Amino acid sequence: MMRITFKIIFFIIFIFLLGIIFLSTFGLETKRFNNIVEENFKKENQDLSIKLDKINVKFLPFELSLNLLIDDPLIIYKSRKIQLRSVKTKVSIFAISNKSNGIKSLELKGENQTIKDILEIIRGYKNSLQIIIASKFINSGYLDFSVILNFDKSGNIKKDYLIEGKANKVKINIPEKKTINIDELTYLIQDKKYTLSKLNFSYQNIIFNSNNISINRKDNEYNIFGDF
Repeated sequence: MMRITFKIIFFIIFIFLLGIIFLSTFGLETKRFNNIVEENFKKENQDLSIKLDKINVKFLPFELSLNLLIDDPLIIYKSRKIQLRSVKTKVSIFAISNKSNGIKSLELKGENQTIKDILEIIRGYKNSLQIIIASKFINSGYLDFSVILNFDKSGNIKKDYLIEGKANKVKINIPEKKTINIDELTYLIQDKKYTLSKLNFSYQNIIFNSNNISINRKDNEYNIFGDF
């Protein structure tokens, strides 16, 4: 009897370890977390939603977390839409069990998305004076972007965030019905530091180029370095 019990326990432990190895190595595609992701998107604004198919889930045993990878999700805000390339987030397994906010990190990637749509969706999630001003003056343009955010235990974004990508065919309206046309630029945004490189733009038929422009913020002051 003891031998049979031992075999049963050993078999259960073996299956459990095999499951952990499989989930941490290959992951599992499921729709089980779809509602959790969709509900979190609507918390800030009921007009904001996300459409997704299956989520690939990988278990991180040493961090007691799950990596959730979503391919080609569609974010919708009223009539505006953004087709992302991927969304990746790391979530604590304890948060999932008690339905609390346990997001540790979030990565967003998108390609060739209209700036106007992106700004409107950001305004729907969290509006600010900077976003309002940008929406007013930016007439058109496209963005490639990669966003990496880390969160503390209270759900606040840490200061080690990273936003980078490319912009092209950007038109900015300025007073007196004049326009700045940006052919292309590469950008990198970090806490209190903004970097623009490979910048090509024109104003009143004059073409400007810059290999690198750095903007550093300290308190209410901005220090600008670069070349034209």
